[in-house]
Amino acid sequence: QIVDRKKNMFKTSLGEYVPVEEVEKVYQDSCVYANFVFVPKETKVAYVAACVVVSASIGLVMDWAKQNGVPGDERAVVESDAFRTLVAQQFEAGAKAKKLQRFLWVKKQNIHIEYLHAGYQEDWVEGVVCANGHKEQLLTATFKPRRTQLDQYFAPVFPKIYPDRPSDHILP
Repeated sequence: QIVDRKKNMFKTSLGEYVPVEEVEKVYQDSCVYANFVFVPKETKVAYVAACVVVSASIGLVMDWAKQNGVPGDERAVVESDAFRTLVAQQFEAGAKAKKLQRFLWVKKQNIHIEYLHAGYQEDWVEGVVCANGHKEQLLTATFKPRRTQLDQYFAPVFPKIYPDRPSDHILP
């Protein structure tokens, strides 16, 4: 039964409906390190993946890295396997707490995390050059995500977060 706006949902390859905004909110609220969470609408796989942006919370991330012996600068720490594990654990805890259905849980290998400087939202509103070579506005003036443009921006990481996606399926 559908109890959300139709535009904000998609169907997985197994026929399960994914309420995208609800899933993003659960994961963003459950992880103190995630400043922005984006769930791409991929219909040819049976699971959900997430693209996470770390920005304003980088101070917390670096404190965690120092305590846990993770070397490197901001970008290296955010892209480390140990940090990905931490984020996956927090996502799982949030999914359990909010009683998300099992197919909505994001696995560690299906998470992409990147570090962006503070104030990246203004850049995303003005426009960023995406992998397709076009300058795209990724957020509206009220900082709401533009899904099609975000798909273009995160397109280069899709093969990594969707390893079993059919090769003949081109998204975006």
